[in-house]
Amino acid sequence: MPRTKDDKLEAKRKREILEAAATCFVRDGFHAASMRAICKEAGLSAGAVYNYFPSKDAIIEGMAEWEREDVAELAAYLRSESNALTALVEGTRAMVAETTVEEAQLYAELIAEAGRNPTMQAKFTQSDDELKQAIQETVMRGQAGGSITSHESAETLTLLVLSIVDGVAGRIGYGNDMKPTRLADMAADAVNRLLRP
Repeated sequence: MPRTKDDKLEAKRKREILEAAATCFVRDGFHAASMRAICKEAGLSAGAVYNYFPSKDAIIEGMAEWEREDVAELAAYLRSESNALTALVEGTRAMVAETTVEEAQLYAELIAEAGRNPTMQAKFTQSDDELKQAIQETVMRGQAGGSITSHESAETLTLLVLSIVDGVAGRIGYGNDMKPTRLADMAADAVNRLLRP
């Protein structure tokens, strides 16, 4: 069913609020970022923001949904590519290349908070589990087809891919001088070398 004009406006407004919250979380830290600061950053009244997100926890839920959408898009790509190794190499390249300094810093802030907040941890664990599953299915398909090494378990290789992506994304968060495209190429090359038979 196509979205109506109101649905599109609502989605756009939610995105604006989530982006404003992300800016505040990176700048001020999760705890110090107030709903008032988020409203100001979004350029919206408190009533407008609370209409979509009644609390910071609701904003976190919105960010977790945002992440699940990204994971679903990546999973669809991994399943659509006939060569599993190519899928993982290019998927790695895309995940790193699309990570901005701000996104990497936000991710670090949210992961730190999730370690202290079980409700928040549960929300982000769900998307992490979905990402792991999509990668592991691709690794297993590649092992069965001979394009990925069978010298390590699919679970081990999945964690290896995730560690490369997370590690490079962490470096991006430092504002590394190296261009994201160069880092993406290096991460993709590492996955290719480590996973090929």
